Amino acid sequence: MQSFKQTLSKRYNNKCIVTRYSTPDGNHIIPQCVCDYLQLNHIKFNPDNGLLLTPSLHRDFDRYQWAFDVSRAIWQNSSAEWCFVPIVTSPTAKSLMCFSYDNQWVKIKVSSLPYLWINYQIFLTIQFEGLSQYKSFDVFRKYAEYFNTLEFRTMERYQNYHGWQKTFSSNNQGSPVIIKHSKFDDKFLVVYRNCAWNQPSWLVSNQLNQLLIKSYLDRYLLKKDPLWKPT
Repeated sequence: MQSFKQTLSKRYNNKCIVTRYSTPDGNHIIPQCVCDYLQLNHIKFNPDNGLLLTPSLHRDFDRYQWAFDVSRAIWQNSSAEWCFVPIVTSPTAKSLMCFSYDNQWVKIKVSSLPYLWINYQIFLTIQFEGLSQYKSFDVFRKYAEYFNTLEFRTMERYQNYHGWQKTFSSNNQGSPVIIKHSKFDDKFLVVYRNCAWNQPSWLVSNQLNQLLIKSYLDRYLLKKDPLWKPT
């Protein structure tokens, strides 16, 4: 029986999926501590829950300094077992190695996308909801919430292009789930759960107030906001 690392090495030709360097680490997408806390023994050493990364990229991935923007995943065809997904980095990652790979597209096994989707949500949560302790019980509870979402269950069930389209169809974009308010300069940050984390998908304004927020959400629900763009 092959080990977790051996299976990943065979899958990714024993090279870091980002840098293509040899002798990488075997990296868990859903951390082992989370699998233990949520009793996810069937996921813990599942190769679909793994990547090959250089030690520095491995460390920064585990600290949620970067992630894969799975909402922008693309396929060569609908029956493909592999897809291409871009990297997104934290606003605080400019001095780290991972920052040089921001927006680089990486070839990844389709069966890993459900776990990368959860990792991406945790990445957004830590970056924009203030959960700075990435091994805290608050983060563990967030993991539990995302494992119970319809999006994850749909992706895990189908694990193919059609399931992915079903999850990210324009009629299933979800509502803006992160609105961060800065009391210092009265700015709001709006991020959509299922939209790509790029410029068209988030808004920062110094003129928003509670009435404008309500108006904005009403227009969003009616899909009349000209800045709302489905991916």
